[in-house]
Amino acid sequence: MLPESWDSAVDAEHRCFAFLARALNPLESDQRAIDALREEIGRVAWESVVELASRHLVTPTLYRGLADKGLLADLPADVRDYLGAIHALNDQRNRRLLHQTVEIAAALNGVGIEPVALKGMADLCAGLYPDPGARVIGDIDLLVASNQLAAAVAALAAIGYRASGPADFAYGSHHHDRPLARPDDAAWVELHTEPVAPAFASLLPGDRMLCAARRVAVGGQALGLPSPREQVVHNIVHTQLADRHYWLARVPLRPLADLARLRLQNDDRIDWREILAAFDRAGHGSACRAWLITAERLFGQDLPDGVTPDLGARLACWRIRLQERHPWLMAAGDWYGYHQAMLAELGAGPAPRRRVLARLLHPKGYRRYSRALRTHMSRAL
Repeated sequence: MLPESWDSAVDAEHRCFAFLARALNPLESDQRAIDALREEIGRVAWESVVELASRHLVTPTLYRGLADKGLLADLPADVRDYLGAIHALNDQRNRRLLHQTVEIAAALNGVGIEPVALKGMADLCAGLYPDPGARVIGDIDLLVASNQLAAAVAALAAIGYRASGPADFAYGSHHHDRPLARPDDAAWVELHTEPVAPAFASLLPGDRMLCAARRVAVGGQALGLPSPREQVVHNIVHTQLADRHYWLARVPLRPLADLARLRLQNDDRIDWREILAAFDRAGHGSACRAWLITAERLFGQDLPDGVTPDLGARLACWRIRLQERHPWLMAAGDWYGYHQAMLAELGAGPAPRRRVLARLLHPKGYRRYSRALRTHMSRAL
């Protein structure tokens, strides 16, 4: 039996996670839900909430969520000041990122290339978050056609970008080229020829995303944004499969909040039956269903029409709940998750299989893999 203090710590972290999810929830805006959050503000362990928000990269999103619900005045003053300062810094950074993206688009437009923004930059340019400071963005991800990659790299080299990132990584068979960086810029740039890793490329082919992209003018430059269908598929594939959260039985809140907002804006334009059929054909239907069930559980967002849980999705959600109640199980979950993801890559075709074997046989790649696994396990324990 676990000691009582352990149980208390687990319960406290679970309450903090539940509070954070409700504060982020873009659907939870009725007065009863807001009043319940207001009551919880005085009882929640704010140090743990802030640490959890930082770990999930949603600190400025938390600030905006509480502001939208009219709850900032109810926060302890030091918490309100801290969240406000992080939001202000992120707002400044995102404006720099947008300026940087406009400059990159101008350079690429100059050689006849109209890139498609991916992930966080697509969310920012599409107005997924009305407040531009609410969404944390890591780097600038842009999709170009494979036959345009060399010209795109040369165009960015002409305005000062140089290759960065680990030199021993096999970018030649990767879905994006080696990152490009420039002194004093807010982030580096990744030029993708495919939106997702080769193991999952059948779910989201790059040529399909390029053809379906909607053209917009950002700062006077031509930029493509993924269609709603491609955006939600990218969200699911990247989170559940490429980042392995389906196999790890983890719930990252930033992409879950993105999914909820994408559905709020676009659900009437998305054919979920077609999307689910595509995931089923690729053998990843349970991962798609589990992510949608998680949004229903944490954000109260109804499952799309035609989506019903299967055994794999139910088991994945059960594992999430089990690891929430018993965090020491996350070490075993990480081990299981990493190897299930590797098996999925091995079964995805010759190119992904070669990449897995290259990682395992290359000494530096193996050391990097082992180091990442040890890090995950030490955090879980």
